[in-house]
Amino acid sequence: MMFPIPRSDKQARFCEPVLTVDSQYDIVDFGLQHADGSIDSLAIGGAFTSAKRWYKEFDERNDGIVAAEMQLSVDEHAVKNDLPFINVDGTDVPEEQQRKVATTV
Repeated sequence: MMFPIPRSDKQARFCEPVLTVDSQYDIVDFGLQHADGSIDSLAIGGAFTSAKRWYKEFDERNDGIVAAEMQLSVDEHAVKNDLPFINVDGTDVPEEQQRKVATTV
């Protein structure tokens, strides 16, 4: 996931997938991506078959509540700290939705 850093031309990289030639392994990185596309990051990876299966089963049992709670947490943080609203996936939140959230938090 990448999201913009306020008042900067950089983006934060958080668990951003790194392409590999072996599909068995998942590698993600954490760091910064500059406006010119260059990256400063640390990468970690491995084969996470069991963890993926457990997370999928957990999320299905809970009707996707985990993702919804993550978005609520991001929205509350934005309201309390007067920050721009972003979706968990890094996309902008429409202004009308921002107003609704600001009045409920």
